[in-house]
Amino acid sequence: MKKTLILAIGTMLGTLAAGAQTPTTDAGFLLQAYTRFVLAREVQAQAMELARPLPEAEAQAVAAEAKRWMATETDQMRAELAARFGEAARDRFSAFVAEYT
Repeated sequence: MKKTLILAIGTMLGTLAAGAQTPTTDAGFLLQAYTRFVLAREVQAQAMELARPLPEAEAQAVAAEAKRWMATETDQMRAELAARFGEAARDRFSAFVAEYT
């Protein structure tokens, strides 16, 4: 039950992020991407934590789903950053994260 809830929350966050208004400034766009990344990482970590006490087969299934979901989220974030910044996307995002954190 809890594992389903965590993955559902993750899916909901992805849906909300997809429907969020696109920021007008580059800094706003980068902040939105970073916030989404941090939230996605937290959802994945919580799913992995919930998988721990489960029987091995279930734990592996939850872990695999969490990993798949995170990969999908990451791919989508990369695509959005690339659409905004082109080939400089990775460098721009990395520089923003380094400055922000």
